[in-house]
Amino acid sequence: MVELKTELQLKFNTITDFSQHVRKLVSPFLAFAENVRFESVNRPSERAYLNFPEDDMIITADWNNLGVIVIGQTTNLDDYDNKLRFFYELLDDIKELDTFVGFEYSRLRTWDLLPGIYKDYESFKENFFINLPNINSTSDCAVVLEGQLDKEGLGFNCTFGPLDYPDDIEQHNLSLFNYSAFVDDETPTEGCLVNNTLQSFSNEFDYMEMKKIQSGKNNLIKSIQS
Repeated sequence: MVELKTELQLKFNTITDFSQHVRKLVSPFLAFAENVRFESVNRPSERAYLNFPEDDMIITADWNNLGVIVIGQTTNLDDYDNKLRFFYELLDDIKELDTFVGFEYSRLRTWDLLPGIYKDYESFKENFFINLPNINSTSDCAVVLEGQLDKEGLGFNCTFGPLDYPDDIEQHNLSLFNYSAFVDDETPTEGCLVNNTLQSFSNEFDYMEMKKIQSGKNNLIKSIQS
């Protein structure tokens, strides 16, 4: 499996005085981020963007969201000491605010490539479509699964199909800092593209919750590979 892009969003109850704290919250990371910018300055919905090009990562924070976008390998998202350490440190500081109440949900979106399987439309159609009319005129196809992962207690949406390179770079926004997830010459450009969305409605979020979400994602990937 080749990890292409990951988005993690934590939605919490609105922190009405967030704009009064945001600069203090991000100040520990100014020496590490290449660029920090703010939108809606001095408004309740003020948002901070912390760009880390060397880590292929952007962190965003506002009055009811903390998010991170990463291009490339993001294994062990539950590890506080990996490339997401700034994200987890910022999360801990936000949770310390007197006006922080709790989480509404957490959502993980991932785009992964499975080289070697379903790498062309014909092999994919033979496995998943039978007796469909005018199928020869189809230029793209995918399977969409949606439901609940009972073991993990997560809602999920899984869409997978043959990678349409390079069109899928724009279709799935597989770019960051003006370069794509395929910038590495060793990244395969054939295979099955899998877009997973997993959502937890737990009012808590920590590395154990992240481990549970990752487990759900890995089980979805395994079900496609098997």
